[in-house]
Amino acid sequence: MNTEQKELLREFEHLNWGTGVPVTLMVGGDIASVRGWGSCVLEATNMALFEAAAMDGDELRGRVKTYLPMRLADVLAEASMSKSSLDELCADRAGLEAGLKRSLGPDFMPMGLVVRQVMIESLNSI
Repeated sequence: MNTEQKELLREFEHLNWGTGVPVTLMVGGDIASVRGWGSCVLEATNMALFEAAAMDGDELRGRVKTYLPMRLADVLAEASMSKSSLDELCADRAGLEAGLKRSLGPDFMPMGLVVRQVMIESLNSI
């Protein structure tokens, strides 16, 4: 990648997300409800796809606010199978963030975007 191409890459930081409704799951034989919020960083690495998607900032933020809570529910459900308590599940932020980043890739790749970072800033039982 030459210098001109690197300058064309665009990073989107501080894209906030949150669960609009609690995520209900089974952890260690108990039913739990969890709410979470955080932020992520996306980078446009394929400008042709990104420009073809023709998204403005509001639409990109809307997709983040849609995709992240959906994928968080999936990641929590999968992780809860190997945890014995809700506290143990919520304490594994690094593992949950890695799983969330991995599961979001296919959502954003067709738009020329790569998920650089996902942060879970709060994850609480209700």
